[in-house]
Amino acid sequence: MNQDLINSVENMFKKYPELNYGIKQDINEVNEVNKKLSNMIPQWFIELITQYPVCGLEVGMPDYKDIILAKINGIYSNTAELSPGYLIKDKGYLCISSDATGMGDPLFVSVNEGDNPPVYCIYHDANTDNPDKHLVANKLSDFFDMATMV
Repeated sequence: MNQDLINSVENMFKKYPELNYGIKQDINEVNEVNKKLSNMIPQWFIELITQYPVCGLEVGMPDYKDIILAKINGIYSNTAELSPGYLIKDKGYLCISSDATGMGDPLFVSVNEGDNPPVYCIYHDANTDNPDKHLVANKLSDFFDMATMV
């Protein structure tokens, strides 16, 4: 896993020890879901969600809405079954969260953009040709650096 990403996640937990309710995903569950997603989940992301209790956390982002970091079943359903995920899955977008407001505009990373990719909000009315996306963080490590308690 990318060292900047490791440092950012560990610093978030040091800064906010109250974020103790997240879970580490079971590797067998992750591998099962990854098979259903045609092995699109990169190894660095598998390490992130199995080694750190980030899944299920609700965090805030400056100038943004509250975000719930998805558990593995939510990653699957928001990537493969729900809009906009199923429309853009083949372009390499993996859902990492839902928004706490329920508006249907989840956050995604592109598995094609390295081991510390940008974080995008992709709007629920996205299309497959040119999804309407908003850059939330230049890197996933930046996302964890900016995360706040809600």
